[in-house]
Amino acid sequence: MSTLLIVDDERPVSKLLGKIIEKEGFRVVEAGTGKECLDLYRESQPDIALIDIVMPDKDGISTIKELKSLNHQAKIIAMSGGLVFTPQAYLDEATEVGADFVFSKPIDNKLPMSAIKDLL
Repeated sequence: MSTLLIVDDERPVSKLLGKIIEKEGFRVVEAGTGKECLDLYRESQPDIALIDIVMPDKDGISTIKELKSLNHQAKIIAMSGGLVFTPQAYLDEATEVGADFVFSKPIDNKLPMSAIKDLL
């Protein structure tokens, strides 16, 4: 069974994604911060990490960079709702630092699953 790590400081978002992904037969591990993400990544060795870009303690860009330094083959999907700027600016940067796929919030339920299946 493949494991996915969902990293988002907004619990409703991570819960929704988790339910969608679990229904498809995957194991889900959740983190609410970038630091938690790095700890859980080391522990659970997930197949894919879905990482929010805008988080309070360690942003997703820094988190992606650190994950890639831990494992340059890490499979990463980045997501962002934006804030002041458009989400696309954050997502472009996420791609530059190693994200395999990116998508904007709010989430189209089919989009994460198609990216996940492409990466596995």
